[in-house]
Amino acid sequence: MDTIIKFLSAGELPSKRHEARNLRVRAALYALVEGVLYKKSFSLPYLRCLRPSESVYALQEVHEGICGQHLEGRTLAQKILRQRYYWPTMMKDAIEFTRRCDKCQKFTPISHTPVAPLTLVVSPIPFSMWGMDLLGPFPMASGQRRFVVVAIDYFTKWTEAESLATITSAKCEDFFWKNVVCRFGVPRALVVDNGK
Repeated sequence: MDTIIKFLSAGELPSKRHEARNLRVRAALYALVEGVLYKKSFSLPYLRCLRPSESVYALQEVHEGICGQHLEGRTLAQKILRQRYYWPTMMKDAIEFTRRCDKCQKFTPISHTPVAPLTLVVSPIPFSMWGMDLLGPFPMASGQRRFVVVAIDYFTKWTEAESLATITSAKCEDFFWKNVVCRFGVPRALVVDNGK
């Protein structure tokens, strides 16, 4: 940042040609106002550039100061950015700062995200792919029916359902034959969870 300040205030350029060109390109993103360096921003007013010692103080105050909320790294950096402060390694420094915070390490809830990313199952043709599941037991209805068998088309989200008194493979096959195959034709795929 010192080289940018020298260039903007006195027009000093490095002796090497490619370094001078890089400095000019980088300096176009900054402005020097009354001796203070600011980063230009499209959506926000100018952001005041902080030196390393000032950036550590800003991280401490926002993270654990009077109104500190012990935010995680990215959120901490975004909050400092909303306060109109900036330095080039802001995101990396905020993440490292929160990793060194003892309170955050002890009391931050652990994320239980799935190990494998979820994949979207898409059906290109209506009524070609159905999902089927059993629900219940529910409170007793007429005819001692306590369970529901449900089939849903993946493309249109059309739903077919029927109540059952007991769950048997014959009743599930009969439901699928009457409500899906006879009405919409034989599907290309049927997704079930095998009773889990």
